[in-house]
Amino acid sequence: MSPKAHPVFEQISLFDDAYTLLNSGLADLMSLDLQSAKNSIEHYGAIYRAREQVEHFLQIIDFLEEKLMQAPDGIEEPVYLYNLVNALEADAGIVACISKDILDGIRSSLQKRILKAIEDHHLAGTPYLSNAVPTGFIYLQAGRPDEAIAALQVCLPLSPRNALIYGYLGDAYLMRHEFAQARQCYLNACLNDPKALDWEFLKDSNLLSLRDQLVERYGDESLALAWLPVHAVLRDLFKPGLLGLYEGLKELVEDYLALQRKFRQTPEPGLEAGLFLRALLLCEQEPHLKFIKTVNFIDLRKTMKSLDPSLFAGYLTWIERRHAGLK
Repeated sequence: MSPKAHPVFEQISLFDDAYTLLNSGLADLMSLDLQSAKNSIEHYGAIYRAREQVEHFLQIIDFLEEKLMQAPDGIEEPVYLYNLVNALEADAGIVACISKDILDGIRSSLQKRILKAIEDHHLAGTPYLSNAVPTGFIYLQAGRPDEAIAALQVCLPLSPRNALIYGYLGDAYLMRHEFAQARQCYLNACLNDPKALDWEFLKDSNLLSLRDQLVERYGDESLALAWLPVHAVLRDLFKPGLLGLYEGLKELVEDYLALQRKFRQTPEPGLEAGLFLRALLLCEQEPHLKFIKTVNFIDLRKTMKSLDPSLFAGYLTWIERRHAGLK
């Protein structure tokens, strides 16, 4: 008789710690050691007559085994694995039957494989993967801000006004606790298009809180995001003394005048917010405006007041508060 079939051996296995056996299998699942995970979980289900309890874990293991076996062996591998993470998180059946900790563990292991694939295929210096996902975003997701910053900065010469890239740069600097630099990047992003930031990923809790407050105030998310940078300035989250992505005052003036012409042709609410913001930034350059013939300080303030009288009153209060703090 085989020892495995002998009642004594079967009886000894019943004294195993059930949770140790199951937890070992789940740990292997999270680390993507899928064969070991399957062995431990099947063993647990057979011994403790818990096949139904572990069935969903075994289905996830089968799903991952199949998908990982199909992974291409080439430069498309990082994109394939990235899409696999998204597919896993979008599968309502999988998300509903496992805990957040287990899902986070699987995601973390897949991200490590993505990074290894990027390095194996010499893609670390590539601005974007083949599906247009910034390579730096992959490093961000993996919690590696130094590599993220280096990779994201490579994208800027290709698209100098890319709000998404500036937003991710802000996240990376925030992860390094370089808060002033992070907020400057967020301001640059908002000067381009505040709606284009990845708000689901954004790391700045103050900006996220402000967004939620403004959605309640304006009753429209698009409008709330358009006005968010103005409110961020008035709450001292953004520092308006810096020109942001503009190389100089002349470029900011040209952008303001172009937006003003566009607004006169099509007075859309979102354009109001952009015009107000640029007028505010220009007012912060008051000592230098005397050298600019196309705009002047008084007209800028009149424009701000006509665009939103209530917010302009808030702006004047903000000015008074700043001046009081300087005394």
